[in-house]
Amino acid sequence: METLDNNITSAELSLNSKINNFLLETAKWAKFLAIVGFVFLGLMILGALFMIGAGASVSRLPGLAGGPVLVGVTYLLMALLYYFPTRYLYNFAIKMKLAIQNSQQNNLEDAFENLKSLFKFSGIFMIVILSIYALIFLLGLIGLAAM
Repeated sequence: METLDNNITSAELSLNSKINNFLLETAKWAKFLAIVGFVFLGLMILGALFMIGAGASVSRLPGLAGGPVLVGVTYLLMALLYYFPTRYLYNFAIKMKLAIQNSQQNNLEDAFENLKSLFKFSGIFMIVILSIYALIFLLGLIGLAAM
């Protein structure tokens, strides 16, 4: 018997064939989604480079130089942010498949560590976005009250 951190006593968990099949199928879908994510990352980077190049080519025109470059840099920053959850998802898929196929405990631990990192990153990112929304809402209310 093993005591968990929250003081609940539990027997050691085991992975039966049904759970193994669920995890293997989950790993396949996770790998598919990660590969699609990497393709979109590549497209975002190409779009960003195109916009930066377009901004450089119109730099001689007044008023237009900053727009495309700003959009391009924004796309690069978005691609950078999108890379981490995509990489965590891909690592989860690869490690989970290896763990199930070869019955390797260390790969199973690594897979779940990547899954934890994916959810942690997503949760922190959601907190940041919701905070920005709340700030915009408050600034809107302040602006409305000032009118």
